[in-house]
Amino acid sequence: MNNSDDAQYRLVYDGILQSIVFLLDGNGAIDTDEGSISLNIPNTVSTIALEIRVRSNGINGYSGFDNFKLSSVFDGLLYVDNGWSPNPPSDTTGSDDVYVYDGTYIIGSNIQANNFYVNSIGTTSIAAGQSLVANASIIN
Repeated sequence: MNNSDDAQYRLVYDGILQSIVFLLDGNGAIDTDEGSISLNIPNTVSTIALEIRVRSNGINGYSGFDNFKLSSVFDGLLYVDNGWSPNPPSDTTGSDDVYVYDGTYIIGSNIQANNFYVNSIGTTSIAAGQSLVANASIIN
């Protein structure tokens, strides 16, 4: 047992501290380990921060962290690299969220969306005689 070695992290959701999670607890058996941690962040969170704390006795051992990645799962219709996944919006997709990530999406038929998002590196234009109906909001 070595009480001087700990590695832990804590997430902060919208300025509210979450519980500390020990990656290594010096009060127990110390082993060498590596791996990945995946966490689900609640949809209601607007901002997130990560705090890391490492305490070492300085005699032996080491700790290292790398390759932090924050990713989002968009559950809707996504326009990226001039193509749609899983399918383009239509007049029957009024309950789906639509996200134009990049490129230029030209609306060439009447479409419906729940929320219609346009990223800062994407653009959208509506062809003459066509329409976009957003049931909730258009966010640019």
